[in-house]
Amino acid sequence: MVKSGLNVAGASDSPIVPNSPIMGIYSAVTRLTSSGQILNPSERLTANQVLKMYTLNAAYASHEEKIKGSITPGKLADIVILNKNPTLVTLKK
Repeated sequence: MVKSGLNVAGASDSPIVPNSPIMGIYSAVTRLTSSGQILNPSERLTANQVLKMYTLNAAYASHEEKIKGSITPGKLADIVILNKNPTLVTLKK
């Protein structure tokens, strides 16, 4: 869907999947199952694509892009501070 240009949003569909956005982002980039198997590696996305899905695209999907989705003056924000760069994920071959 991303390759076709659709505005795909990331979300936490708990209890079907873990409710941690960080795990959702990791899974979309690595395509690893909870047992460590690689699932459809051709569907891997870049960390930047997935971060956009969980921020800008999620706000767009809920018609809230004017008040959420980016760190912009006047917009609402939930911020997490990570100890490492989330775009530097090492993938298994």
